[in-house]
Amino acid sequence: MIIRFFLLLITTLATQMAGAAAITPYLEMVKVSTVGSSWKTVPLDNSYSTPIIACTYNLPSSSDSDAVVRVQAAGSGFQVKVQKPIMSTAVTASDVYCTISEEGSYTYPIKYEAHKVSSANTNYGSNWSLAIMENVTASKVLTYDQPVVIGQVMTYNNDHFSVFWSTNCSSRSTPPTDAAVCVGKHTGQVVPATPFAEDLGYIIAEEAEYFMESANVKIALGADTIFGVGNSPDTYIYDLGREYTLATASQTAEDGGNGGWAVLYGSNPVSQDLNLAVEEDTVTGDTSRRHTSEQMAYWAIKPINHTSPRANLIINEVLYSAGTGLQEFVELYATTSGSIENYVVSGQDGVSQNVLLPELTVAAGDYVILHFGTGSDNTIGNVHHIYSNGSTAVLANTADDVVLFKPSILDVTDLQSLNSGIINGVPVDYVAYGSGGSIDPVPTSEAGVTVSWNAVDGARLDGTAAGQSISLTLNGTDTDTSVCWEHTTSGDASACPGYIITFDHDASAFINSQGQDNNFAPILALEKSVLTIYDPFNGASNPKAIPGSVLEYTITASNSGPAPADSNTIRITDMIPTGTKICVANSGYCIPPYFVDGSPSSGLSLGTVVYSTNNGSTYSSSTSAGGDGVDTSVTHVSAPTTGQFQPLTAGAASSFSFKFRVVVQ
Repeated sequence: MIIRFFLLLITTLATQMAGAAAITPYLEMVKVSTVGSSWKTVPLDNSYSTPIIACTYNLPSSSDSDAVVRVQAAGSGFQVKVQKPIMSTAVTASDVYCTISEEGSYTYPIKYEAHKVSSANTNYGSNWSLAIMENVTASKVLTYDQPVVIGQVMTYNNDHFSVFWSTNCSSRSTPPTDAAVCVGKHTGQVVPATPFAEDLGYIIAEEAEYFMESANVKIALGADTIFGVGNSPDTYIYDLGREYTLATASQTAEDGGNGGWAVLYGSNPVSQDLNLAVEEDTVTGDTSRRHTSEQMAYWAIKPINHTSPRANLIINEVLYSAGTGLQEFVELYATTSGSIENYVVSGQDGVSQNVLLPELTVAAGDYVILHFGTGSDNTIGNVHHIYSNGSTAVLANTADDVVLFKPSILDVTDLQSLNSGIINGVPVDYVAYGSGGSIDPVPTSEAGVTVSWNAVDGARLDGTAAGQSISLTLNGTDTDTSVCWEHTTSGDASACPGYIITFDHDASAFINSQGQDNNFAPILALEKSVLTIYDPFNGASNPKAIPGSVLEYTITASNSGPAPADSNTIRITDMIPTGTKICVANSGYCIPPYFVDGSPSSGLSLGTVVYSTNNGSTYSSSTSAGGDGVDTSVTHVSAPTTGQFQPLTAGAASSFSFKFRVVVQ
């Protein structure tokens, strides 16, 4: 699935900047800066009929006063402010983080539902009766292995504060379960002064980490390790495992008797760590703000703001039979430039085989080597080495498959039937070798995206020697068929159209071409163009191709392969266009054919140009030029070269051009 992220200029009752992340057309997160005791309007990227909102205040330090986030509707959006309990405005202006969703239930790309319920009763320090909470279990649409519940008092029907909380309906100190979800509001130690009902917004989500095209999202029920602001809040963190930048949190259940709520804590509360604390009111009773440990439910998001499109990758080589000192690997080839972040390589044999590719930008023609084993990621030239830092025996030695998934906007691929979880992306390439039941089928995304694979002779791809790979030929050319894969150097893919045998670039006894072109052969291409040089009316200034004009044809040859061409084998031959005559001597704008070397250099020199007057049957270097420098009898021209046509150099094709001029009759 994909999350779209952007920065949005927010026009509010007080001018401010808000960082917004639109996750889907019906879900977003926003960070509103410097929210104090005055209402601030938060315009939204999405349009909502019934927005469900959950917000969290960022308490800068324990010396700042206790505060809660208040929310009220404002046109098509909403407003936020922070309030010290019992209507006080003595608060520290700070950031407020909010998650907003359209009311409803959603299976993909994130499994969650968002609802609201009216709550007329309020718990507090002397009354934690669960009977006055709202039992919303029957309203729940989806089922969850581990539900994560966040929420908010979404209306401002009472001047005095109240905060959201949730339980499993039978124990104040137990979070909601799939079988029982109760939500409510409380006023900490303060006797409720809330005569009017308030709307509670709540979001129930499946605990999971979602890796999308434009964002990572982590939803979790944290451990019972977050203490009060009056304890040691600098040390109360959840390790997120990777970098995140936005988060909202709600306390779930209530172990303490004073009543508490979640606050983000400190100057940088969201990073690889999520710094939280339990806040308490200081209006009455215990004003120490010390609180026993509680569990926090949270959503964390990291936007991925790439300026270029995603790279397109294909599977180019697979080493499934490791050798001593050589790990199994899957080599990917970049056919276009861009980021590879959140691509997934999977063997479809358990979630441990789903390897997420890191944040990395590649150029077209680069190689990405995913090593199954331990190591430090590194880049050498156009080869990027990535290590799974997991199992070293991922691929079977007789028959198995490898799938490449590209992150998608809203689409996912469900591999749960293979115990491989749900991939937040769509299949873009698939390779299978061998035969039998250990080969999993080509996957199809929920929206029907799949790839082709012709396994007509895949059985011959099993049984490699240790350290010998199977390679795609031609290199970087994906034809979605086993016909064009072979044991490296074996020559057994000769039925592949345009076949070139694969090559062993490994200097050791192993046989593979890791990080290099699978074929050690020149890859030659020609391009022809024409330019009008002169005409008898305009001269050389904006000339036209009219009778008497001089045209110059350019034939450019390039070698983008890893190997040079054999010496003295490159020759350019062309037919003289009908209605023209070739220049063979100097006369005004008429000049003989000539050679221009490219950059990188081709390594070639021009030999003696020869001409044919009998449609290419025979050639001679002699010509019969008239006073205008042309030979009207020539039908073909041929230019031999000497030397070796050099290979790809520093990622650029070597090249040269052969040019000849003609006069239009």
